[in-house]
Amino acid sequence: MNIQQLAISAVLCLLPSRALADSQLTEADIIKLVKESPAVQGMKLGAQQAQLNSNQYSEKFGSQALTSVQHTDSNELPNFPGAPVFAPTSTYSVGVHKNFKGGVSASLTAFADQRSSTDGSIANLTKSSFDASLSIDLWKNFLGRQDDKQWQSLELQRKKQEIESEINVSAVSYDVRKTYWALIANRESQKLAKGLLGNAKRQLKETERRYKASVANVSDVSRLKAQVASRSNVLNSLKYQQTALEQHLRSVLPQLAGKPLNLAPVNLDSVILDVMQCTGNIQASSINPLNNTRYAELIDILDQKYEQDRALTSKYSDVDLKLLSTYKISGRSDNYSDSMQNINDETMTGFSMGLQLTVPLGGTKSASKKSLERLQRSSYDFEKRDLLARLKAQRVAISPQIELLYATVEGQKQNTKLLEKSARNIEKQYKQARISIIELIREQDALQDSQLKEIDAYLLVVNSLFDYLKLFQKTPCNLNV
Repeated sequence: MNIQQLAISAVLCLLPSRALADSQLTEADIIKLVKESPAVQGMKLGAQQAQLNSNQYSEKFGSQALTSVQHTDSNELPNFPGAPVFAPTSTYSVGVHKNFKGGVSASLTAFADQRSSTDGSIANLTKSSFDASLSIDLWKNFLGRQDDKQWQSLELQRKKQEIESEINVSAVSYDVRKTYWALIANRESQKLAKGLLGNAKRQLKETERRYKASVANVSDVSRLKAQVASRSNVLNSLKYQQTALEQHLRSVLPQLAGKPLNLAPVNLDSVILDVMQCTGNIQASSINPLNNTRYAELIDILDQKYEQDRALTSKYSDVDLKLLSTYKISGRSDNYSDSMQNINDETMTGFSMGLQLTVPLGGTKSASKKSLERLQRSSYDFEKRDLLARLKAQRVAISPQIELLYATVEGQKQNTKLLEKSARNIEKQYKQARISIIELIREQDALQDSQLKEIDAYLLVVNSLFDYLKLFQKTPCNLNV
């Protein structure tokens, strides 16, 4: 590879990073980065674990192949004269076993056994057989009642974890978007502060000119210098807030680490219209707000899962009664092939049936059952009450909050308009030498404070709206993405 090719390769490698550095971040970009962030990926682990638990439970009902090979030899003496001692002995078996969800398990096994006696009286006695076994639960898991409830409980847990994961991801997205909009508000505040700083510097320059012409006094110059310093401090404070917000955004979205944050321009008038449309929809949905939240699904699943778990626990200390049966066909000869053939030609059959009863003794199982029932009930009550309380608190608070915030915004806008008008008149009066510099500075500082507070009020409205949408995720709203 020549030098020209190396140069072209280096430029191509640098193009993506340069493009990323120069690109402007939009709110849509932030939302996409949230979904790809390590924190969000970690939130999905609960759903993945629940899916794994369901899969592992399904393994219980899979088919299994069973094989065994055994060879034994012995030189022991007979227990009594004439009793045969079999050695060597070779045993082979291969079969299939399966559990069914109806409380039934079945197996089919092919078996071969060949043995000889140590005294030579019996040589290569070979027996081959096919065994079919069936086990049926007659009580605790009759007709698969426990299997079905256990499966439904696991599936409900999987759905619950998936919904919780989606809710948590949405909540993180809204929190990150709060930071994004705080940066947008900070940018607007900095624009305003820079403009006011520039105006203060022009006033200072004009007053210094007037001072040289003996029209203004030294105290006027000093006060305007103080105003320039004060507005510089306001701007520096806003820049510090910007760096803190950017640091927080990078900590939540490590994909932005080491890259400049260049936010794309925003149509604030359009955003204000979206906010008003959202708040209008919220106030219109007061009849049944649970229709607009995924927590309603979560509560429904929580109820269903508790009923399944309660039914499972009710059988925790019950006796276990099973019907066991085996049917066998076999053939015998002095070699494997003939013994297999004799299964058809000289069939020998056998059948067995019995009951197996398992009864817990002592009171440990009953005590564990009671503890488990209390734990399940407490966990269910706490989780459901917590969800309902959060939804109710947010729902009750949002309408008064919106009304108060809108009143604050409107009041602040009105205050700013009045102060702007007053500031223009005061500035004219100052130029006409009708008022002192102190009055001018006081009026301009009041206007600056009102303008900054107006931006903060809009940000409070957005933050309150996002807090509501974190809980009521299905509210029709352009900002609800």
